[in-house]
Amino acid sequence: RPGEWTLGRVAIMTTLGLAALSLRMAALPLVPALAIYVVMNRRKVGTLAFAPVLVWCLVGAVAVAASPGSMTFARYLPRNPLGLISAFGQNALEYPRAALDLFLYPVPWNWANDVYHLVISLCALLGALVWVPRLRDSFSLVFAVCYLGALFVMPIRHPRYLMPLAPMAVF
Repeated sequence: RPGEWTLGRVAIMTTLGLAALSLRMAALPLVPALAIYVVMNRRKVGTLAFAPVLVWCLVGAVAVAASPGSMTFARYLPRNPLGLISAFGQNALEYPRAALDLFLYPVPWNWANDVYHLVISLCALLGALVWVPRLRDSFSLVFAVCYLGALFVMPIRHPRYLMPLAPMAVF
């Protein structure tokens, strides 16, 4: 619902975000996505909407301080800018194909699946051209951009990491 965020909405967002962050690292893009969304829409949602970001960061810092071993995944992150550029390039080649795999293969013939993927991709592109401008104030769009940004710099690639974006494909 549009409008300024109430204390109840903030509590629900904070709790659901903490649950997501505690279960999967794939939820990590929620933090910058919500921060960017609040900054872009601060007049609509109010400053209280930034509270989940602060709580998530504080809890994350406490978790890392209490259990340094929980950051073992960080060793996979590229440390130099050339590594980031390389990871981005490799992922930019990998994920467009993986995005097509999200829709699976509806028929048993490879050629028909290729035609299906081409038609669906064109429909998705056309839909995005119409839909995205309407979403400029939407958290979904900001989250998708942040999530894709995180995917493109991570050295680990797998189509399953696109699943959080699959519900957006319906629109």
